[in-house]
Amino acid sequence: MLSKKRERSDYWLNLIDQIIQKRFHEPDFNVNALAAELGISPQRVYEIVRIFRKTTPQELIESFRMEHGKNELLKNRLRRFEIASECGYVHYSTFLRTFKRKYGMSPTEYGKMNASYSQKNQEPMLADIVKMPIEEA
Repeated sequence: MLSKKRERSDYWLNLIDQIIQKRFHEPDFNVNALAAELGISPQRVYEIVRIFRKTTPQELIESFRMEHGKNELLKNRLRRFEIASECGYVHYSTFLRTFKRKYGMSPTEYGKMNASYSQKNQEPMLADIVKMPIEEA
């Protein structure tokens, strides 16, 4: 059985994750907005995240935004500045700088690298199989 303290920390961490997941796309979403929605002080949010996640609340929000950006780049359905906006960044340059710092490459480089990887390792499509020549036995 989990201790009461651990149960409380799990409760807060799950709630923090849910709120960030719901609101990370909002440009003005930050630690103060998170704390207000939780009904606790920004300092308390910082303590909870720092102790149990070994990061800061702002870095946690940024991680959600960057993970979403990475996933959208892989889908290759939006332009880079649209992805930045969808991730809560007002300026593409901020998204670009943050992405490069976190992943060591630009969003464009990441998209190209993963597009070429997925093309090389993709299963043949039915249309490709139909076009393949039949080998004689």
